[in-house]
Amino acid sequence: MRAIALAGLVLLAACGGSPSPTATPVPSPALSAFPPDTPLDLPLADRLYREGSFEQAMDIYSAVVQQGSGPSGEGRQRALWSLARAQSEQGQGAAAVQNLGVFLSNGPPADDRRASLLKLGTLQAAQGDGANAERTLQSYIDTGGAAWPYARLRLADLAARRGDGAEAVRQ
Repeated sequence: MRAIALAGLVLLAACGGSPSPTATPVPSPALSAFPPDTPLDLPLADRLYREGSFEQAMDIYSAVVQQGSGPSGEGRQRALWSLARAQSEQGQGAAAVQNLGVFLSNGPPADDRRASLLKLGTLQAAQGDGANAERTLQSYIDTGGAAWPYARLRLADLAARRGDGAEAVRQ
């Protein structure tokens, strides 16, 4: 698992610290755990995740992301979001940041974009990437998301951490 986290950090650094449209999704660490004929079944992955089979669910999400799903790519986008959420919850923050960047680069609907911006900014802040976190959280606020007070609080915290008390108070 450390190898995947390290690979995510290397990819993030190679992208200049921010996700780019050319970024590659970071798969689950044990993608080969399922036989090649495993169905790319997102409801099955969701059920496995709810039941605590995190690695198996993440494997299915990763397989859908790698192979795509449907002509519009909706399944791939849903799998990217689910994979990033699962990676975040399982302590794979760098991989989640990368996958959220890919998700955003694919132009999700406004509601999904807002949710992913908030999650991405929070993860970036948690990983110590204050500059990108500030940009991402400000982008979230600019979309008019309902959690704007939380985003402002995170921005104030980031400003205080970098020693800008005036900006922290302004937030």
